[in-house]
Amino acid sequence: MGHIRLAGVPTHESDPKWKTVCLLSGYHDRTVCDVHWSFVTDAIATSSGDDCIRIFQQDPSVGDKNQLTFHQVAVQRKAHSQDVNGVKWHPKESGLLASCSDDGTINMWRFIPQD
Repeated sequence: MGHIRLAGVPTHESDPKWKTVCLLSGYHDRTVCDVHWSFVTDAIATSSGDDCIRIFQQDPSVGDKNQLTFHQVAVQRKAHSQDVNGVKWHPKESGLLASCSDDGTINMWRFIPQD
């Protein structure tokens, strides 16, 4: 099973430590190959050996940055015919996502969040 561990709250000591603030587990059926966070929308895209792309967004009701929660907002099954090795959000254009695969293809996706 693929696990995604979101970590990144450094302490304020001279030797920074990292703390896990969220663990997304049980979404992918095989190894998670890549994770990418969008600077534009704060969405997280994941890719996996299960040929899927999944999109997660942070739950806005949680105010504690040390106890983040995310929920899945989209899944693209069979995004490629083989393992999806990588995903990357466009750095400026909202919702534009690229994926690449063992099948030798690169796909471009447009993610439009539902209100």
